[in-house]
Amino acid sequence: MRKNEQEQIDWNERKKDWLRRIDEFYQIVQEYLKEYLNQGKAGIHFSPLTLNEEYIGNYETKRLHLMTGNQEVIFFSCRNAHDRFQRESACKISGLH
Repeated sequence: MRKNEQEQIDWNERKKDWLRRIDEFYQIVQEYLKEYLNQGKAGIHFSPLTLNEEYIGNYETKRLHLMTGNQEVIFFSCRNAHDRFQRESACKISGLH
């Protein structure tokens, strides 16, 4: 990133926007699964997640854990300051024991 571009970016606003989008995404997931959650066929809980980015430093967000049957799907977010905060998502599936 060129120095002029770096100076013009409001990193705090970018972080706020990113955290808002994470919350919106989790709301969409919960709304989509509402019927299954209400019937007890699926469960959701959140856990804290600390991210660290070059231009922002450390900040807190959360992971969404979706449980269904004997499987757990963990939604977490990551992004890279070097790619101008292109949105990426990642999902890890692991069995519950």
